[in-house]
Amino acid sequence: MYVNPDLYIKISGSKEDRFHSIEIKSTKQDTIPGSSVQQVVSDEWTIFIKHNSSQIDVACSLYRNCITDKLPFPDRSPRPQVGFNTMKKWNVLHRKVNRGMLQYKIDTEENLRKDKILLDWQHTLCEEWFDIISREKKTKEKWFNNVIRKYSLLLLEKIETSPESIKDYISILRKNIID
Repeated sequence: MYVNPDLYIKISGSKEDRFHSIEIKSTKQDTIPGSSVQQVVSDEWTIFIKHNSSQIDVACSLYRNCITDKLPFPDRSPRPQVGFNTMKKWNVLHRKVNRGMLQYKIDTEENLRKDKILLDWQHTLCEEWFDIISREKKTKEKWFNNVIRKYSLLLLEKIETSPESIKDYISILRKNIID
């Protein structure tokens, strides 16, 4: 479900007018939760504004170029983290002016990785959760990290005590609980 963009621009051509949507992000910090994964258009132009009481800095690029590769635990719909400095660094590496024309170097591998965060966000969250259960507990962590560890241990106990073989049990789980 796509909702109205922050801004539309009209480009008048010789044959027809075209409209382009623009996403606007504003923050006092470097990173913020981005738009909901169901609403993100990764090829949409984005203006990212970082500001404080005495300074404003602006960067512009495609939405995917500000995604930080993090998908924090959702409080509602998953929202990939976006970063002002992520966009600025991308611009430094991939954007140049050549003979008065702005050119972008397309990094297909990076685009696919970031689009995967949006298109297969469930898998992305599962990978992050697996990282959580695979590392040692830190002194001050989000409550969810310990819950996912406890859940994982409980699941392993259930698998170990299951009357079916482990492979059969996992197959049953896959059929019954995954869309």
